[in-house]
Amino acid sequence: MADSQTVNALRKEGNLDEALAMAREVIAADGNDIWNIRAYGWAIHDSLKDALEHDKDKARELLAEFKNLDLPEDEDLLVKRRDY
Repeated sequence: MADSQTVNALRKEGNLDEALAMAREVIAADGNDIWNIRAYGWAIHDSLKDALEHDKDKARELLAEFKNLDLPEDEDLLVKRRDY
């Protein structure tokens, strides 16, 4: 079952494609849950970092997806990473 904890675990294990795919599922299921938003944001962030080294086209797509993510302003670290 897809949930934010599983997304984070996959991301931390380095399974970025799987984590991002699952993050998209959890955000689609409940885009208002802060834990889903965080998991999705960090999955995009880490996938983007990886893509910048290997696949510039994918990086552009992920950057657009990251910029479109509506983050609460109190999510300071994730907002800073997105704005960077």
